[in-house]
Amino acid sequence: MSDPKSIAAAERAKIVQEAEEKAKLQATEAVERERKEREAAELRALEAEERAERVEAELLRQREAQEAAERQRLVDERARQEELDRIERERRAAESLAAKKTPIRLLFDTWGEDEKRIQAGTVREVPVSTAKELIAAGKAERADPLPGEAE
Repeated sequence: MSDPKSIAAAERAKIVQEAEEKAKLQATEAVERERKEREAAELRALEAEERAERVEAELLRQREAQEAAERQRLVDERARQEELDRIERERRAAESLAAKKTPIRLLFDTWGEDEKRIQAGTVREVPVSTAKELIAAGKAERADPLPGEAE
């Protein structure tokens, strides 16, 4: 058989080999564990980046909605102001028209507000709106001179 020294050496070699294999296995497991941890960290980083992109997209969408609402508010305000301006111009024009007087010649006898008779052919200064009504009704005609004519 073998001598005790060679058996002890063989057993030592076997123990050393098993220890080396165990160390290699542990090193491989440690490398695999580190790889998995690195992949998990990368996955968490990607998920965090995706969440940040979603939040950023939502903020952008909200900002665009606010800007659109503000633009619409400005358009509505401008339209409202234009309508108010138009109404004011019409009011001023009506006031101006009512304040202006023009001469008309009555075609028929009529009675004034004081119940006095006004004969046909009489020239009177009346508000433009009243003159238009009387002329349209055929009760009066214009009595103002044409441009360039002397009175």
